[in-house]
Amino acid sequence: MNFLLYSEINVLCITLLCIMAYRASKFGIDSNQKKKAFLTSIHFAILLNIFDLLWDLGLTGAIKMSSWVKYGINAAYFVCLSLSAFFWLVFSEIVQNKKIGKKVLFLIFVLPMALLLVLLLTTSKTGWLYRFDENGKYIRGTLFYLQFAPALIYILIASVKSLIGMLEPNNYERHETFSTMFSYSFATFICALVQFFFQDLPVLSTAPTISLLLVYTNSLKIQLSRDSLTGIYNRRKLVDTLYEKAGSPKKNKKLYFIFIDIDNFKMLNDKFGHDEGDVALQLVADALYDACSHRNGTCGRYGGDEFAVVQELDENESIANLCDEIKHEITELTNSEKSKFPVNVSVGYGEYLKDAQSVPALIRFADKRMYENKKRNAE
Repeated sequence: MNFLLYSEINVLCITLLCIMAYRASKFGIDSNQKKKAFLTSIHFAILLNIFDLLWDLGLTGAIKMSSWVKYGINAAYFVCLSLSAFFWLVFSEIVQNKKIGKKVLFLIFVLPMALLLVLLLTTSKTGWLYRFDENGKYIRGTLFYLQFAPALIYILIASVKSLIGMLEPNNYERHETFSTMFSYSFATFICALVQFFFQDLPVLSTAPTISLLLVYTNSLKIQLSRDSLTGIYNRRKLVDTLYEKAGSPKKNKKLYFIFIDIDNFKMLNDKFGHDEGDVALQLVADALYDACSHRNGTCGRYGGDEFAVVQELDENESIANLCDEIKHEITELTNSEKSKFPVNVSVGYGEYLKDAQSVPALIRFADKRMYENKKRNAE
């Protein structure tokens, strides 16, 4: 590949990564832990592209470099590649809420990195990874592929764990997140294999750039669909999901829209304060998520103290049992968390095509039934 084109690709990647790092530091990642891991991975990816650019300029003779400088640039490139991949693994673990464990993570980091550093520091004498002949020509060594090993190990672990999370039935709501995480890891893994055989293609440098951009845009998309206080879906996402499921009904399944409203919330909120009111809303959201996630239901905050669930059930499953389970989960969690006031809810539901023939009519029907139940609870 012409070194000017190679350089242009690297410069483009560096520019995109710098913009992404700046934007992600301001907004787009929803927790400090995630943000730190994500930004660290980006920063090492930027350095990776810088060293890749320098390496190509030196290797093609565009810039005169001694063999020792080239050794140093190559070592820095693979260290940055491994560190970017490692912090991607850390980010992936935080997103999945399934931490490997500090001791195991430490060993996963130390052992491959120690091997890489030993090989990089000794290759100028051993030639195991690569060497330069008397004319300055680059020659691969017998252990050349081990330079990629740490990065591939980290990416492979992240890829496998993302795939497992994507296939778990209880992760329906987070399927898009897991699939994006998997696509990053898998794409980077494949590009690393391609780089093995085509040294003059900057695929390994460009793959993380594209993949990180996909993950960042996906995080923005997720934030647009989430309620900022409770972390569950917002009204727009709920309605979109209801339209989607109503438009493609499943055989032997019934589609329900469930409304949940906290009883006397305004009075309790005024009495105990808005902070305690927010705590109660968060507890209700957590309980609602626990009650619905194992059934692949979609729950969200509809507005104020109103919550809703889009739920598909088998024909032999009881919607009344699910409503009772929701109320029980909310009561149990708010009591266990010692909320400063008792949290009771009223629930109403509607079945699509039985109680209403359209999505707006279904929402109105469930809302009406919920307020009828609220009146009964107040009596």
